[in-house]
Amino acid sequence: MKLPLINRFTCSPRQLPLFIDKIKSKQMRPIIDNICENGLTSSKNLRTILTSLDTYPMNTFAIKLSALNLAKDKTSAIDSTYQICEKAVENNSIIIIDAEEVKINNEIDSIADQMMSTFNQNSVNVYKTYQMYRRDTTSKFIFDLTKERDYYLGCKLVRGAYYNQDIDTDLLFWQIKDTHNAYDEAIQHFITYSDNKDKLLCATHNYQSNEIAKNHIHQGKKNIEIGHLLGMADYLSEDLVSEGIAVYKYIPYGEYHETLPYLTRRVYENYPILSHL
Repeated sequence: MKLPLINRFTCSPRQLPLFIDKIKSKQMRPIIDNICENGLTSSKNLRTILTSLDTYPMNTFAIKLSALNLAKDKTSAIDSTYQICEKAVENNSIIIIDAEEVKINNEIDSIADQMMSTFNQNSVNVYKTYQMYRRDTTSKFIFDLTKERDYYLGCKLVRGAYYNQDIDTDLLFWQIKDTHNAYDEAIQHFITYSDNKDKLLCATHNYQSNEIAKNHIHQGKKNIEIGHLLGMADYLSEDLVSEGIAVYKYIPYGEYHETLPYLTRRVYENYPILSHL
């Protein structure tokens, strides 16, 4: 029996343990992603994330700062993010701070930098996300890699999922090939400029980008990792695992009404496939 569309890409909090076990049974590593983006419920969202960190220790978690009311209360969002990162370190877990739409992403980058400078002193416990469909991201990425710093850099590369919200900002590449080139070149920039204890998560379903990352891993770059979303690129995930490469699989979870913004982006990206389901 096929899963409903919602469970192709997300799961409910009640289903989360089952999905975690399923991903681990496939020799993949889950990224537990609280999917809520509603800052109006920020106190509830914080409690949910902190509870998840205690319930599923020694895992990787992704968070969205929009869910912590960043747009309306930056000070509170910083405090909440600190609590989350502190709890993660206590539980031997990792935090990935997701990028979001342009209007709040500079603030997200600033907070991610603060958290990395605090919690990445000895190893990478916090990741910052770089959206390669933005024309200004390559220079920011190189700057972060090469600047003088007393902490290790956790980098997650994505192409970008907020095209509809960001298209009018004049910050995006107009040609998809330019985004592809920027993404693949960023992997090489990491090879060139990173410290051995810096880490790179290549979050992409693009075959060529996966091949580039895979080849560097086979050549001994153990600080490069690959991640895919639940319900997407499963054939790539399975092929990489068969070659002995660790693959992370995002598991976005939340109540049905909380998943709608995320599901809308996934449907937009996968319309040619979903129209045949």
